[in-house]
Amino acid sequence: MSEPALPVTDKAAETGGIKDGSGGAPQSRRRVHAAAAIAVACLVAILIVSIAVPVSNNNNKKKSSVALDKGSIGGGLEVSSSPTIKPVPSATPSASPTASPSQGPTTSASPSGVPSTHPSSAPSGKPSSAPSSAPTGSPTSMPSAFPTSISDKICDPPEPPSYTLTDANVMLWANENVFGGEYVASEEFGVQLKQELDGNLVLCCGTDGECQGKLWETGYHGPESDRYISSMQGDGNFVTRHRDTNQVVWTAFHAGGGGNYFAAYDANQKRLVVYKGSVANPEVHWATYSYHQTHPPTPPLPPNAAPSVSPAPAASNLLILAHYYSWYIRGDWSRHGYPTEPLLGKYGTDSPVTSEIHNEWAERAGVDAWVLSWAGVDEMVEEHFSWGMLNARNIDKMKFMMMYAVDSVDTADFNDPYQLEKLIYNMKAIKDTYFHHPSYLYVNDRPVVGIYLTRKWVNFQSEMLDTVKEALGYDVLFIADEPYFSGQRRTDTARNGVRDGKPVFETYMTYNMYTDQFINDGDTAEEFMMREALPIYEHWSNETVFFPNVIPAYEDFRPQNPHLPGDIPGWRAQLETFSCLPRPSWYKEGTYPDMLFVTSWNEWWEGTQIEPDLANEYGFSWIDELADFKKQGPKCKQVNN
Repeated sequence: MSEPALPVTDKAAETGGIKDGSGGAPQSRRRVHAAAAIAVACLVAILIVSIAVPVSNNNNKKKSSVALDKGSIGGGLEVSSSPTIKPVPSATPSASPTASPSQGPTTSASPSGVPSTHPSSAPSGKPSSAPSSAPTGSPTSMPSAFPTSISDKICDPPEPPSYTLTDANVMLWANENVFGGEYVASEEFGVQLKQELDGNLVLCCGTDGECQGKLWETGYHGPESDRYISSMQGDGNFVTRHRDTNQVVWTAFHAGGGGNYFAAYDANQKRLVVYKGSVANPEVHWATYSYHQTHPPTPPLPPNAAPSVSPAPAASNLLILAHYYSWYIRGDWSRHGYPTEPLLGKYGTDSPVTSEIHNEWAERAGVDAWVLSWAGVDEMVEEHFSWGMLNARNIDKMKFMMMYAVDSVDTADFNDPYQLEKLIYNMKAIKDTYFHHPSYLYVNDRPVVGIYLTRKWVNFQSEMLDTVKEALGYDVLFIADEPYFSGQRRTDTARNGVRDGKPVFETYMTYNMYTDQFINDGDTAEEFMMREALPIYEHWSNETVFFPNVIPAYEDFRPQNPHLPGDIPGWRAQLETFSCLPRPSWYKEGTYPDMLFVTSWNEWWEGTQIEPDLANEYGFSWIDELADFKKQGPKCKQVNN
């Protein structure tokens, strides 16, 4: 991934002066530098040179700043028009942070047989330095209001509810910067855009440099320094970089063409919007999401009713595993069409903030683990997962496993020794990068790895799995995606099903049973799955250890593929039916936990996602129904018990 273009700046902006991109229009902003604690001599110098120049207020709008010594942050700010200068809270660096949850303890609590130590930040086996456009620092602390308590502290809404865009809303004009410890405040709406000392850019309530509730943040958290700078570029993109190295640590990936851009506060939706054009005739270029949108208040519940948003102990040992896709680029979802848009907007999966919200919602839904489709070393999905999910501050609340998907296009003939060598090479990469992580999924002290489309493997022998395990030094629990239609319907005709009375793989699963060959006009997802998939599931469950998948709907972007719409009753019916499949007569109860795979959490290309959507076509319905099912437990289990 190439590095974004660096911001276009002038000397005034680079040293803290405000460049007025409006062509001289009055600004209703207060721009303040919150200096870090410095040596006593420097403090004395600042007190001597700091001045305040009161001027008249223009249109009841004001802008103020503090003149700082050239030796402090950014070379000093120009003195600007302001009726008064309010005291600015100092931004004293905190003590050295302890290890963050995403880093984990130095001694792992992983199951026996797992290495006892793991890296303190990025997984082993990765390049020592990430591309400069990617976050390289891990979170060092949990913000006081992030993110579940955000709804308790949202800025007061404007009166009346609607407003007209004016200069009062503008936070930054093109080519302006916000330095570490500095914030730009809109007095009229009580919000501020603050560059924190760890590199995080925050839109929050308040006008004095103290955030009273975050509305949005970039999510980058690096070592504390006053050398971070966020820039509103001339092409409409936002970039945060380190001034000493010019390293880009965060970008919005929203570079546009020529024109006049400015960032303004949208008081109705409590978000930051980058517009193109003029204040009088604006065109939305891109916008942030806001936490109050992503965490809607829970509706009132009847007396004695348990809130569905609170995770509850499961009524069985059923594990819910959701397929998770980390291939999304922030702002650039142009590769395919989508049935609707995520509630979080066109997010990037390399963002720890996005991952933290996904983890929170997954916990709400009763999802126990993510299943990541792994397509090879240094592929984008692996990089995004490492930068985003593995830096999430609540990753300790979730488990994850890898779904090996290297041979998902072509048939792999294992008569060629290269195929086994390639399998071992890639499995070693998965082991070195993930098995040591405290959130990696283990079953009975065994790391779990799914293998996508093993039905494309020919001449594969079960003894080859022993060779792989010996090379890894781990007794891996492999789950093969083998059952499907045609010859894969039955274990005795499948390529890698049952041979001579013995399964080739220890356990089996399905990723997605969709095929347009057997879809009838008007079919729903439930009707198709019950008619076409259930008989295959029942057969494989009677002959092998088999874990099924469920789909809420299927709304593929490819027009030739018929859609399978879904609804909540049909979703619940799948959950109940497929969690009650039989086991082989020889199966010893409790050998494995029951597993149910959800296809998917966020496969927006094929429209199988349960992640909440922006259009509120289904909102939180899929995940809340899943949460209720997980809490109640499969009815078959209740009957048997």
